[in-house]
Amino acid sequence: KLKKQNEESSDEEEETEDDSSSESLVSDQESGEAHEDVNMFVEKEEDKSDSGNEDEYSDDTDYDEDLEEFSTVVDRNDTGFDEIVIFKETMCNVQVHDPQWYSSLVSNMSAEELAQLRDVFETAERRRVAVEEAAKAKAAGEAATTFLVFDFTRKR
Repeated sequence: KLKKQNEESSDEEEETEDDSSSESLVSDQESGEAHEDVNMFVEKEEDKSDSGNEDEYSDDTDYDEDLEEFSTVVDRNDTGFDEIVIFKETMCNVQVHDPQWYSSLVSNMSAEELAQLRDVFETAERRRVAVEEAAKAKAAGEAATTFLVFDFTRKR
C-alpha cells in the first residue's frame, strides 16, 4: 500500500512538473507574443513617422524657416538702418559719454578681439560713406531729370 501511495505521489509530482513546465511554456509563449506585439507596435510607429506623417514634426522644422522669413526694420535695405553703423555709433557714444564703462567693456578684450572691433568700425564707416554717396547720386539724378517749372502753353 505504501508503495502504491509513493507511486501515486510520484505520478502527481510528475503531473505537477508537467503542469508547471506547460505553464512555463505558456508563459514563455505569452511573453513571446507580448514581445512580438511590442515589436509590431514599434514598427508601426516607425512606419508612421517615415510614411509622411510629418504634421507632428512640421512645427519644429518650419520654425527656422519662419525666422528666416521674418524681417524687421533693421533687415530691410531701404530704411537706412545699418546694424553695424548703429553699433559703431553706440560704442562711440559710450566712449564719449561714459568713458569708464567703455574702458570696462574693452579692457578685457584680447588683441585679436580689439582688431576685430576695429575692423567692424572700419566696415561701419565704409557702409556709412556708401549710403551717403548713394543718397547724393540719387539726389543728383533726380535733380537732373526733374523740371522745376512746367509750361505747356509756350509754343516754339
